[in-house]
Amino acid sequence: MLKLKNVISGYKNFKIHIVNLEIYEGKKVALLGPNGSGKSTLIKTLLKMLNYEGSIKLFSKELKEISHKELTKFCSFLLQVEYHPSIKVKTYLNLANVKLKFDILEISGLLNKKLDELSSGEIQRVRLSRAINSDSKILILDEPLSHLDPYFQVKLLNYLNQINKTIIITIHDIHLALKFFKDFIIMKNGKIHSTLLNEKIFKEIFGVSIDNFL
Repeated sequence: MLKLKNVISGYKNFKIHIVNLEIYEGKKVALLGPNGSGKSTLIKTLLKMLNYEGSIKLFSKELKEISHKELTKFCSFLLQVEYHPSIKVKTYLNLANVKLKFDILEISGLLNKKLDELSSGEIQRVRLSRAINSDSKILILDEPLSHLDPYFQVKLLNYLNQINKTIIITIHDIHLALKFFKDFIIMKNGKIHSTLLNEKIFKEIFGVSIDNFL
């Protein structure tokens, strides 16, 4: 479904190099790695926010040939940074043609409030609700657990495990990653270091024993 081959992308002072990566439909993949390893750069590349060399194919079609409008039909996403205008939550959802079919993150009581009146945790719940209630086949979530209380972190991850969508998620909480995910992409210095997670690889990447998180 998603296939990367010899991809180079990024910025003048930092680039990612992805030799070969395939993510099959329905897979739920946790993207792990230390800060600055290239996780967010990879996500921005997949969302056409950065130019790239090489080949990225989504449903057998080259990403460069897919318009941004068409991409939003395939994929809904959440990035770490987003501008929050002074509009009501229900308007924010309506602008993305999203109906609150599943209020997993309990935002129904926030619908008539303005985004700039909300706490950081409430805003994150609203943004996530917009993403997970879309009709897209793919969810790409960059640090979705940030600002969430533990209650909502676990509730979100339980829900993501139940739905029939392809999910790519960056996550810093190793304990939760190990508990809720079976497939991993582990990055280091702009490259995919491994798609396996064991004691040896964990120690190479993070410098501590995986036993600390089990």
